Amino acid sequence: MVDKDKLPNTIPLTIVQIINYLNIIGILCGAIFLLFVAEWLGFEWFLWFFIIIATIILLLIMRYFIRGLNRYDNQTKNIFLILLVIEAFIIINLMIDTYFEIFYPVLLIFTIFQIYALVYHKPTSDYFKS
Repeated sequence: MVDKDKLPNTIPLTIVQIINYLNIIGILCGAIFLLFVAEWLGFEWFLWFFIIIATIILLLIMRYFIRGLNRYDNQTKNIFLILLVIEAFIIINLMIDTYFEIFYPVLLIFTIFQIYALVYHKPTSDYFKS
């Protein structure tokens, strides 16, 4: 049996990891935007502190998911799948409650692809089960 750290990444898992890295970039850009808004509105240091701490926590959570998925950890995959299902329901709710925009179906496609890659793609799901 090959060690789980030595298993090669499948193409769908690589795409999932690229999406996760893009999420990290989005978290950082969102934090920078919120810091600019906080400065523009004239908030004190406590809002800056809150934004920075929240950003660090989100980045550590994303790091946990990336490392866990690279090591084919089944528990990490299950937690990540729960968050993906919640994300899919939120996106569907946004599609229903707001005007139909092209952005929401694209986000839904990315989310459904991640669920497919981790659950239904045979080589990837076999790595997680072993």
